[in-house]
Amino acid sequence: MDGSIESKETADEFTSGDERYALSRVVARMTKFFDVSRFPRDDHVLTINIEAPASERGELLFVADHESSGVSSRVQMGGYSIYQQAVLEKPHAYRSTPATPV
Repeated sequence: MDGSIESKETADEFTSGDERYALSRVVARMTKFFDVSRFPRDDHVLTINIEAPASERGELLFVADHESSGVSSRVQMGGYSIYQQAVLEKPHAYRSTPATPV
């Protein structure tokens, strides 16, 4: 969301029982604007939302990789430091108007 995929590469695919798994490396360009008017006393949360609009939750479920996920040591933001990170998967519902029967 709020971005575009620059490259996507499938690193591994396998099946276990009725479930199919795919591990992919995705490089994306995202846009996020931060209000820095309170600098240096401000803090920000960068949330990266990933969704697959062509699939229902029962068909495709993202699994958070808690062990291998992280922020590269090469990431630097002048005047800021990274003090906490978390990886989680949760459902999101969009508010919409119910369809009117025809």
